[in-house]
Amino acid sequence: MSLSSALKGDSPQQVLSLYRQLLRQGEQFASYNFREYAKRRTRDAFRENKSIQDPRQIQELVQKGLKELQMMKADKLRTQQELERLQSKYIGTGHPDTTSWEWKTNIHRDTKASIVGHTPLLAYMSLAQNEPMAKVRAQLIRQMVQPVGPPPPREDEMVLLAASNQGGA
Repeated sequence: MSLSSALKGDSPQQVLSLYRQLLRQGEQFASYNFREYAKRRTRDAFRENKSIQDPRQIQELVQKGLKELQMMKADKLRTQQELERLQSKYIGTGHPDTTSWEWKTNIHRDTKASIVGHTPLLAYMSLAQNEPMAKVRAQLIRQMVQPVGPPPPREDEMVLLAASNQGGA
């Protein structure tokens, strides 16, 4: 007698439904390794317990499976939230250790340096602004040194600031 046929009524359908839900939820992981691990773990658990005939034991396993399903859904949500946080922090930077503010500052500085270093571009800019090349060069160098705005607060500074605000209140 198998796990699904051991129970009467809706229980075999409940077990099969749980099995399908676990497999479907496992397919939703973005990482190939997580997907394959979830599917393999689900299949192995059901194969291992297919010969159990005690209805109480089967019900305990179903409850355990439902908890696993909830944990998989929560893990997927946490993973998605972490991915969104990292994407918003590092989007467009081309490197995982560079924040978007640093990237924008580098692009700003490199653009200004490129214009200053290429005499035809500098001549075009000075002609467009109707200013002498030396003045435009000096303005660009000053802009090159200044960042594109104040840097965003770092995560560790925010934690310290929040802790000091709570301690003083």
